[in-house]
Parts: sequence; C-alpha cells; structure tokens
Amino acid sequence: MTPSIGQMRMLLQFAKPDKDSDTTGGQFEAYPEWFTCRGYIEFERGFRDFETGRDESIKTFNCWIPWRSEFEVNVSKDTRVMYESREFAIESWRLLKEQRRMYQLQLTEVR
Repeated sequence: MTPSIGQMRMLLQFAKPDKDSDTTGGQFEAYPEWFTCRGYIEFERGFRDFETGRDESIKTFNCWIPWRSEFEVNVSKDTRVMYESREFAIESWRLLKEQRRMYQLQLTEVR
C-alpha cells in the first residue's frame, strides 16, 4: 500500500558519506547530514542470516518520500537514512507513479 502525503509525518534524515583515506591504506567514512524530509516507513519483514559466520537478525523496511531532484541525482548505495536513532541502508529505490512523483525505498536496518 502506498501511503498518502498526509501519512508522511515521520521526520527522516539522509546522510552521504565523506570518504577519506586513513594512514593504514584503508578508508574512514563519516556520515554528515545531507538533507531532512518527511516520509513514511513501515516494517516489511525480518529474517535470520548466517552468511557472515554468525547468526544475524535482518530487518527490512519500505520507505516512501516525496520526489526531490537532489535525491534523484545524488543518491548512492552508500546513502544512509536515519529515523528515531536508527540507521538504515538503502538497498534499492524506484520512482512511483510518474504523476505523484514519489520514491519507494527498500531499507535494511544497520546494526
């Protein structure tokens, strides 16, 4: 179900990483705030995964935000979404219904 604009009362903060090299040849990533907007997040499903060598609980969410040209041009797989002190990674995104100009994001909670 796609939420209406009136249901988009959740305050979402988006952050893009600043990647810098560290002294060991690796990378340091800081996530400064990129922009803030209203949106809607709902829980999709939770499951367990043992792929990383330990038992993990994975939670996925659906998120909807209004269209923004800045988002369309600069979103990447490294972009993070913050809501109520929880951090989410964007797995995929798509533009819904061209006339309504709304994005649907698939999010995974980062732990």
